[in-house]
Amino acid sequence: MPEGKELQAGRWRQTAIITLDTARHLRERSDYRSCISRAYYATYQAATGACIAHGDETHFPLDWNNPTHEQLPSLMLNNGDFTVNTRRRIAKILRQLRTFREDSDYRPGITVNAKRSREAILLATSLFELMEIDDD
Repeated sequence: MPEGKELQAGRWRQTAIITLDTARHLRERSDYRSCISRAYYATYQAATGACIAHGDETHFPLDWNNPTHEQLPSLMLNNGDFTVNTRRRIAKILRQLRTFREDSDYRPGITVNAKRSREAILLATSLFELMEIDDD
């Protein structure tokens, strides 16, 4: 992999680690909606880094440095750097957390509570583990 891609993928991974840490802090402050949003974006950033490392940026929209939210699970399903089972689990987590985020960000009538935010953090942490990203 050319150094430019490696550096860019590394920046996305590092941003993902910081974003997941922010999600955890928001949960501690009982800011559940923001926690869930940040948990989703941590996984989005981690997966984007994996896409760049795999060479998938050719599939990103023109003049974008990242995939659309819609295409990211499919890109991960086709990412040969992971086993088929791992790819499926990653794609499922991305879809589930996106739904959580959209509920949190755009649907104020939906109850977003400590349980849902805990589930979001657990899903994000699982994705990091699947992708072997050390977030400690």
